[in-house]
Amino acid sequence: MQLAFIKVSIYDDMKRIAELCGLDVEDPDVHRTIRYNGKLLLIDDIEQEVLEAAFAEYKADLETHLLQEARKSRSESIGELASGFINTRYTLFRQQFFQALFTEAIALGLANRIAYIRGLLNWCKSVVEYTATLDDELESIVSAVDIEHFEPDFSPFEESDPQVTIKGALAIED
Repeated sequence: MQLAFIKVSIYDDMKRIAELCGLDVEDPDVHRTIRYNGKLLLIDDIEQEVLEAAFAEYKADLETHLLQEARKSRSESIGELASGFINTRYTLFRQQFFQALFTEAIALGLANRIAYIRGLLNWCKSVVEYTATLDDELESIVSAVDIEHFEPDFSPFEESDPQVTIKGALAIED
């Protein structure tokens, strides 16, 4: 049995490197031939030259082989953080109540209730818009380490939370 190995970073996409070696990484049997020991990527039953050539190809185009997927993954996790941030202040069931009250207010022409709830909707929208600006920032980052450690700052939104309540919305009848 032949063993090929190459030094890689924990940030490298070992699955992609194995694919570039010509391996079917979806095959469970292939998974048993690929290992990472914290420093080295080890692959059974391939030539050392094949692994080195695959790694060289991988490194020559990190944008395609690593960074695009890293940005996408980080963007998704930031979106989840934003959703969690909103949900800590306005749980999903409360958001549903507000949507129902907003829809009813529109149907009944309750301008003041609409304006009150719109404050919450605008606040939520501003959090979402902020995450969109972070996607732009992520696009300019060219290091997998920096992408992974890129963090949103939701603290300005803590101060701008409109503190809308269901009780407050129900109290507005015009």
